[in-house]
Amino acid sequence: MEKDSGHKLAELKVDGGMSNSALCMQTQADLVSIPIVRPKMRETTALGAAIAAGFAVEVWKSFDELREVNTAGQTTFEPKMGAKESGRMFKRWERAVAMCKGWLAEYEAEEEELREEEAREDEIEGKEKAKEEEEGGGVGVKEDVKV
Repeated sequence: MEKDSGHKLAELKVDGGMSNSALCMQTQADLVSIPIVRPKMRETTALGAAIAAGFAVEVWKSFDELREVNTAGQTTFEPKMGAKESGRMFKRWERAVAMCKGWLAEYEAEEEELREEEAREDEIEGKEKAKEEEEGGGVGVKEDVKV
């Protein structure tokens, strides 16, 4: 994020399901070497919708009025690892991410081949049914069923 924004981050605020894991949040703090701040109320999608609605009906006039929203009871995970060890772990993480790249494209190509094969089979089946109906005049024989 620092590379993309051009700004040094002082902290990283998190939310959502993954933020429920203290282990994950501590690992994140150790890897990025900045504090990770987790709010007490972590599912913030609804909060964001409420804030947007509040702005729409002018409950709030500026974002400054919301600086303290969802800050009570937050947890801060401080980095506990030295820069050298953190850098080593971060390189391993980047390597793991790099190793994962490409497998999805390969999987998607396999899936596309299967879809094309199924489409060909469906087309052949459709042609066979059409031929049968044409030969039979499209009229089937109905048998009486005794119950």
